[in-house]
Order: sequence, then C-alpha cells, then structure tokens
Amino acid sequence: MSGYGHENSQYYGSCRKCQNDRDQVQGQGQGQGQGQLQGQLQGQVDKLANIGNPTINIGTDNGFNTSTRASAFRAVSTESVSVEANEEIKVFYQDQQFDLRGEYRPNNSVFIPKRDGVYLVQGQISFAPENNETNYRARVEIRINGNPYEAADNDFWGTGVANLNAVQVSSILQLEAGDRVEIFMESSIAGALAAYNPGSSTPFFAAARFPSPDR
Repeated sequence: MSGYGHENSQYYGSCRKCQNDRDQVQGQGQGQGQGQLQGQLQGQVDKLANIGNPTINIGTDNGFNTSTRASAFRAVSTESVSVEANEEIKVFYQDQQFDLRGEYRPNNSVFIPKRDGVYLVQGQISFAPENNETNYRARVEIRINGNPYEAADNDFWGTGVANLNAVQVSSILQLEAGDRVEIFMESSIAGALAAYNPGSSTPFFAAARFPSPDR
C-alpha cells in the first residue's frame, strides 16, 4: 500500500506541474490578446480623432512629405460703392462665406496665407456704369503687398444694355507666408460696384492652396 501511495503522490505532483504550466500559458495568451485588443481600440480612437480634421494626405513625393492642411476661403461684397472715372479703388468683400484656416480678414478684405505655397486667387466685380450708352473699360487686379501683380480688363461697348458688367481676374500664384493679397479696380467712366445678389451680381474674392510637398 505504501508503494502504491508513493507512486500516486508522484502522479499527483506531476499533474500539479502540468496544471501550473497550462495556467502560465493561458495567462500569457490572455495578456497577448488583451494587448492586441487594446491596440485595435487605440487605432479606432485615432481614426475617430481625425474625423473633421481638414488634412489632405497624399503620400510622399521624392522623399518629401506631401501631407498638408487645407487652405481656402471665399467672401462676397455686401455693399454698393460709387466709383469715379479713372480712379483706382480697393474692393471690399465684407461677407466671409468660409475660411478653412483663418487667413482672410473681412474687416479690411485682405488674404494673408499662413504658409508658403502655390495658390489659385480669384477676384470679381459687378460694375454698373452711370451711362449705358458710353463705351468704357473696367479693370480689376490682384495686388500683393501693395504691388500690382495680375490684372484683367473688360472692354464694354455702350449699346443700351443695362446688364451689370462682371469682370474677373484669376491667376495661379506662388505666395509666401505673410503676403498681403488684395483686389483693386478701375473704370474709365463713373459708376458703381454692385453688392452680391445671387443670379444677378456676384462680386467675390477667393483663394485656395494646392497640395504641395513640405520642403
């Protein structure tokens, strides 16, 4: 009986060791599983945190990071302004419709980019001459830091047509952070700049940055 008891004790001890080994393996597996689960949950949180963040990811180009935060704005004129003949005046666009990065100043109608880059810049006026029977020229231009940079003219022949004359300047420009971009106009005859009225007069000022590599 003592021999049988001794052999059974060995068997019992061996089973306890196996059980301990199994418990250790299971503990390691559970720890790894929890780590994987936490990593997956963190990934989902990171994805949710990026929702609504105006960032454009377009990979890399020759080793340069091409991710860039969106930059764009649009504003329209809300007031009619008298214009004297052959007088250059600044055009004001008081109603800011959107500004993705806080770069437009509606109080003085200046666009100031926060980073260097290539931008599409557009400015448009709606001009109403005092005399619809007189030929005239209306001109609108983009100025950077007070200097004329890009301009567009529209010759109008007076034929009794009472429609507003829409004149637009548009250009793709290389701008530096801190540049001051404004719109100016001039007409060869007196008249008025019409306020924004969808469908009839659409004076606007807008700009948008093209995605560019960070260098």
